[in-house]
Amino acid sequence: MRSTYHIEAIRSEGGHADPRVLDRMIVRAADLESVKRQAMLLFETARAPQWTRPNAEALRVVDQMGVERFRCA
Repeated sequence: MRSTYHIEAIRSEGGHADPRVLDRMIVRAADLESVKRQAMLLFETARAPQWTRPNAEALRVVDQMGVERFRCA
């Protein structure tokens, strides 16, 4: 069965505030492992010198219940 996940590019706002979401992608996948691999590849791309958007400090994977399941930084 496929589940829905959100891959979010985030940047901390300093202090103890919640991180700001710079961008979000919705992914449907059969398992969390494939979403983790996709998030890691996206994170490598987002940190490349030719990237023109604001740099994300981390990417996180959030499940359909809103629980963070994985983070790469």
